[in-house]
Amino acid sequence: MPAKLKKTNSPLGSVIRRARLRRRWSLKFLADQLGITRQYVSKIEHGSSHLRDNGALRDQIIELLDLNQAEIEELVPRRKLVSHPPQKRTLGWWLYTGHHRLKLNQQPIALQAHTNHSTISTLERNTYKYHAGPELLGRIGRAIGKKVPRRFLRRHQNSH
Repeated sequence: MPAKLKKTNSPLGSVIRRARLRRRWSLKFLADQLGITRQYVSKIEHGSSHLRDNGALRDQIIELLDLNQAEIEELVPRRKLVSHPPQKRTLGWWLYTGHHRLKLNQQPIALQAHTNHSTISTLERNTYKYHAGPELLGRIGRAIGKKVPRRFLRRHQNSH
């Protein structure tokens, strides 16, 4: 009698598992095809490991199991945005409310402002050792569609 399969709470994992079982592939066989461990495949199927940060592996799975890429991309869990907003009336708050209003994370804002997302993250957390210059703030403001409050520009001008 075959072992009873544990239920998965992961919609993505369920799709992968069903496709694997339709082919009558074992966890080990799929793992070997992907170049990963059997345990890692099991974690993916049960939702305790996400494919959100590993596009190459996700593409391999889609190709091997002949899955619908659009369906899989829709099932990949998205990163949660910053859960603890910065203090109000700070540069971090201005930035945080701007990108949350647009329902964007830091990466697209950084791309539009021609900087990297760690700069946006650092500004949002108010941990910059120096004040962001007016040019960078202007680019960020355009990216989030908000005018830069004067108090942030003045602070930069007074720090020199």
